[in-house]
Amino acid sequence: MEKRAKNSKTPPPGKEIYQQLVRNALDGMYIVTSAGFEYVNPAFAKLVGFSAEEICNTSFNMFDLIHPDDKKLITERKDAREKQKALPSIYQFRIISKDGSIKHVEVNTVPLPGKKGRTLGILRDITDRKRAEDALLVKNAQFQSLIQAIPDIVYFKDEDRLNLIINKAFEKAFHLEAAKIIGKTDEEFLPQDLADSCRASDESVLRSGKPYRFQEKAASPNGSIIVFETIKAPIFDAKGKTVGLVGVSRDITEQKSVEEGLLAALQEKDVLLKEIHHRVKNNMQVISSLLNLQARCIKDPEVLEIFKESQRRIRSMALIHEKLYTSRSLSQIEFSGYLRSLASNLFSSLQISPRQVELKTDLEELSFDIQTAIPCGLIVNELFSNSLKHAFPGARHGEIHLGLRRSAGNEYLMSVKDNGVGFPDHIDFRKTESLGMQLVNMLVDQIEGRIEIERKTGTEFRVYFKKPKYKPRI
Repeated sequence: MEKRAKNSKTPPPGKEIYQQLVRNALDGMYIVTSAGFEYVNPAFAKLVGFSAEEICNTSFNMFDLIHPDDKKLITERKDAREKQKALPSIYQFRIISKDGSIKHVEVNTVPLPGKKGRTLGILRDITDRKRAEDALLVKNAQFQSLIQAIPDIVYFKDEDRLNLIINKAFEKAFHLEAAKIIGKTDEEFLPQDLADSCRASDESVLRSGKPYRFQEKAASPNGSIIVFETIKAPIFDAKGKTVGLVGVSRDITEQKSVEEGLLAALQEKDVLLKEIHHRVKNNMQVISSLLNLQARCIKDPEVLEIFKESQRRIRSMALIHEKLYTSRSLSQIEFSGYLRSLASNLFSSLQISPRQVELKTDLEELSFDIQTAIPCGLIVNELFSNSLKHAFPGARHGEIHLGLRRSAGNEYLMSVKDNGVGFPDHIDFRKTESLGMQLVNMLVDQIEGRIEIERKTGTEFRVYFKKPKYKPRI
């Protein structure tokens, strides 16, 4: 050692350097003999709360500072040392300092040469570390309690897809103990098809760093199929690197069964409703045909016209049910298409040529439920028929405008306008004896709307109404 020191470019530190290191050390350092403390540094004195002079006094007993619950540990070590048994040089216990505070310390002892029992010790305050460790243990216990209480399957995997943590629900679902799952990949204990599916979703999450939600199926031990809804999410380290994933799987077998039952019931209901609309339409056509047969026996033109008007009203309602029968929605009818079909039927029924009266439309695609569609259809039937029959006498040519659109204030505007001879000024359409106009006013009240008339160039009826507040009864 002396030769190496002589040849070294840097001379060995002197005694003063060592003393300075000991005095300024953050850890408590001491030399103790069988008679008591021979030396303590300032950090040791600060840690126990006594001065160096008090500690190195022969009357000072370090054993008095040991926490009562740890005195047995110190006694056992002393007995073992006297029996020359091998002991770990590093151990931990608690002390009660002079001010009464409890501190956790870690001690590392080294026998010194020379006098028997002379020992060098380093005393480190690990109180903060122990508190952090205890807090971590509490959090870990809380975490374990949480995942074990979750009825869904919960698992954590590392970046190599090894299972690190699982809950009781996982064990129960696959009838396996945790020891046969922890530290293994899914391929080592799951059926091959399920393991392949899990591997694919794991790799997708680990590769993309994004959550992944899906459904998967597995065979239970009794052979039945279990359906799981699973969500997997990546786990990142402090630098944002993906280091694993967490997965939660919920058994939705019963839910899927209920959903399939509800879907089947809904489809059956749709079929039944379509059949009802189809039969209502057919029944109305039968009534219309009966009226047509009866009309053949009527000689009075006025009575005959009443029969034909009744037929047209029935057809307008039958057309509603026909549209609902062929519609994707059984609760809503696309009304602009219905109005075009209704207008076409009225031209045919009244034997009016489109070359004589031209139809122009401004129809917004709007859908109404049946409780709104039927009265609106009957209103248009009456107003449109009235224009075709009376606005263009003597084969006079003209135009009829049929309109439907949204208006201001969440209202709808439905209009029938012609450029014919005009509605007589002396007739109040709200108090007329005409059954058709009485029906129009009654139906406008039924949809809680209002009706206006414009008589400048021909006649225009405008019907305003809002969305119904009631729900359709299906």
